[in-house]
Amino acid sequence: MKKSKRDYFDISNGKGTFVSNDNWHWAWDMRFPVFPTRFTDAKRVDGKYLRHINYPNIAVELILEGEALYIDGETTHRAVTGSVFLIVPHSNVKMINANPGTSRRKLVIIGNGSAPGMMCNILGFDGDKLIQPDDPQDIEKRMRQIGEIIKNKRDHREAALLFYDLLLTLSFTYNSKQKMTTPGMQQLKKYIIENLNGNLSAEKLSGFAGISESTLRRQVQKHYGCSPLELVNTLRLEQAEMLLRTTDQAIKEIAIACGFHSPVYFGTLFKAKFGTTPGEYRKKRQSPDEHS
Repeated sequence: MKKSKRDYFDISNGKGTFVSNDNWHWAWDMRFPVFPTRFTDAKRVDGKYLRHINYPNIAVELILEGEALYIDGETTHRAVTGSVFLIVPHSNVKMINANPGTSRRKLVIIGNGSAPGMMCNILGFDGDKLIQPDDPQDIEKRMRQIGEIIKNKRDHREAALLFYDLLLTLSFTYNSKQKMTTPGMQQLKKYIIENLNGNLSAEKLSGFAGISESTLRRQVQKHYGCSPLELVNTLRLEQAEMLLRTTDQAIKEIAIACGFHSPVYFGTLFKAKFGTTPGEYRKKRQSPDEHS
């Protein structure tokens, strides 16, 4: 464990095993509200973790290869290749390779300055954020440009402007995607309907929406009056009910097509919602009396 005399420190479970690790840094320049101080291009294969405690800086981390887990309190974010995880000042986040034994590579820019927390609030980053850029290659290009300035100790003003522009771009991406999903949650509902037989965990849905799992739960509760899991099951059951009425597919096939890999679980949920088993429901709906 590495700990400073300050009120913030890092905890790790041992020295990381790096395949490659380019690390460039220079001193802080407090003339700027936000200022990049370190650039890292690191590739590693181990499962060792690092945890920030009351972290004072901003960190922009772009996953170039593999997947990383960022654990903040009870929320776990899975950052896949091409995604960005932004760590805000005074964060407490644990970082670990999602698949130990496989390589994970990421670019990292650490930023500080005279008011990094205030800048994050202005940009709409009220906490750590998982962001899905529309053009990850552009983000990588920008980050490497800042890294070259740090490496060659060029103009601090240029570095500060480029870093702020990077944060502004990430803010626009994050907030535009959040707005796209929050009013009525139409986009989220559409995504669920289009992927009924896929993985629709809270982690997966929050990643699609670009929000934390806790925010997802609040927004789904606000718009639909239920939890994310209840919303998913409701939409799956509605699709299953339609297929029972309009097709001759076997009940087990319908269950699987709608994302229920356990026929027993499907039957239990279906009866709780419609008051009868899937088989009884189909028989009733397709009886001669039903259409007379």
